[in-house]
Amino acid sequence: SVNHYVQVICNNLFSSFFITRKKNKDTIREILGLSEGETINKIMMSDDAKQFMFLAVLHALCWIHEIRHYRKMNPFLEYNQAKLKEFLQMIYDFYEQLKEYKKHPTQRQKKFLEKRFDEIFSMETGYKQLDNRIALTRKKREKLLLVLKYPQIPLHNNPAEIALRELVIKKKISYGT
Repeated sequence: SVNHYVQVICNNLFSSFFITRKKNKDTIREILGLSEGETINKIMMSDDAKQFMFLAVLHALCWIHEIRHYRKMNPFLEYNQAKLKEFLQMIYDFYEQLKEYKKHPTQRQKKFLEKRFDEIFSMETGYKQLDNRIALTRKKREKLLLVLKYPQIPLHNNPAEIALRELVIKKKISYGT
């Protein structure tokens, strides 16, 4: 038996599923009907998977997926547990501020959120694994903050995740096939 991958392309109105032999940029390009070097003239949101890079003029990243990296951390030391908990609260507060911004975007609030992102994601906690994760998020600044320029885009791609939920459950039950 040969493993296959489920690709989902969706928007607010529909979800399309594609079962493919490969999970790479050429496969996604074929699904989207793009030639080599061509990009779609829309904003694409993804979970930062490499096969989606450079396929759209603008590429936003899902905040839920980014936060998930932090939630998966499982520090042993109490000090590190406290640092992670404190940092997660800052991220959740920031996420709530982004949601509010989307409702009533202003230039003043945009500047505030850009500055706040820089403050949060340039701090050092003394917990090395967390500090490394923070540095990785900081590198994604432009894609995570694209919503400040285009408040109409979502903060996450959970509708696509929900559309895939049944397939993911089947995959887990059958141990990945």
